[in-house]
Amino acid sequence: MQGPISGLVIQALEELDLKNIHPETAKKIKNLLMKENENKLKHDLALAPARLHDYIMKLLKEKDNDRMVETDR
Repeated sequence: MQGPISGLVIQALEELDLKNIHPETAKKIKNLLMKENENKLKHDLALAPARLHDYIMKLLKEKDNDRMVETDR
């Protein structure tokens, strides 16, 4: 992982059941990821397990977001 924020977030999410993440917590995760360098975030998402990649992409694509991240997945 290259990003200091995204790397930690991905590691933390690996330990959690994504279905049980409270919406407020998801919002905090999204806000943290929005602070990450876009290139590092893209790199780290490409390395993340599919379930985490999909979850993070869903968070980042929520309508209140003005930054879109696309990966090759």
